[in-house]
Amino acid sequence: MAAFFLPFYTIFACYFSIHKMKHIIISGPPGSGKGTQAVKLAEHYGLVHISTGDVLRDAIMRKTTLGVIAQQRIDKGNFVPDDIALSIIQEFIDDEHPGSNGFIFDGFPRTLNQAYIFDDMLLQRGQQLSAFILLYVLNEITIDRMQKRALKLGRPDDAHIDIINHRIKIYHDVTEPIVGYYENKGLLVKINGEKTEEDVLSTIIEKLDKRLR
Repeated sequence: MAAFFLPFYTIFACYFSIHKMKHIIISGPPGSGKGTQAVKLAEHYGLVHISTGDVLRDAIMRKTTLGVIAQQRIDKGNFVPDDIALSIIQEFIDDEHPGSNGFIFDGFPRTLNQAYIFDDMLLQRGQQLSAFILLYVLNEITIDRMQKRALKLGRPDDAHIDIINHRIKIYHDVTEPIVGYYENKGLLVKINGEKTEEDVLSTIIEKLDKRLR
């Protein structure tokens, strides 16, 4: 496993060591609106938005080796393995992103192991995470939003209640521990994701501006 991470660190070296950049993670359960808010925050702060979900769906559509493996996991409502998730991040950031002030990570990290690796990577380059944004919503809201999204976007994996409940359980079991990890680091920014998109965005910006200053 260690042999995999060394090239991963090396690829990031030039990117993170040039100047002080903003690196923000936005997290939350399925249907919390983190993808929508990540796009808007990227535009507001001049960040590059990276969504592991979007990259995965692209790989699945193109039936790449990575996409086939990911599809098998997603069909069962599971997260993809850490090494695949990290490969996705690696491929994306290896591209040119001129004029960027940093990155906003949407759907990454999803496990404590990924969080440890990500923080170590930044530390080796004299960089640090600016904030960890948590959008919290009730399970009932998650289910309703995911079913509506399935109808709108034609993503049948979102429509099955068993798959949705499994994803919610995985989020609570696997991803929620990350919240405590970043809270202990003083990076947690908690936002009520049940409000309107506009209210959520303005609240995030208000809290982030204070932190970034």
